[in-house]
Amino acid sequence: MADDISIIVKVVGDKDIISATNSLKRMESGVKRLSKDLASGRVTEAQYNQGLKELRRTVDGVFGSHQKAMPAVKGFSDAIKKSNAESIKAKAAIKAEAAAIKSYGVARQQATAENKRFNDELRKTKAAALATSNEEE
Repeated sequence: MADDISIIVKVVGDKDIISATNSLKRMESGVKRLSKDLASGRVTEAQYNQGLKELRRTVDGVFGSHQKAMPAVKGFSDAIKKSNAESIKAKAAIKAEAAAIKSYGVARQQATAENKRFNDELRKTKAAALATSNEEE
């Protein structure tokens, strides 16, 4: 999901477009790495925010100012965090569904075994009743 998120910047003037694009790609990959590290617990929230500041500084020139770069980096970061949270929820739902299917399979096997025992007992009872009635005749 996080791969679907990107930042689009309009380059105005005589700035180097390739340089701007490379800066943005480095910033995007940095935010993705930071988010992954935050999700895995390798960095704290404070370290994450410090990393975002450092990444924002690398793209200040592309945006023209700190005030323009900050919302873009923060928005991208928030989108990745949201995507990571949704991914975690989806994985938990898949695990829960797999556990429910497994539980159903076990219950079905137990029910089938119980039905077989009941049918075997019923056959024995019928055979015993038939043998008793044949002896009486």
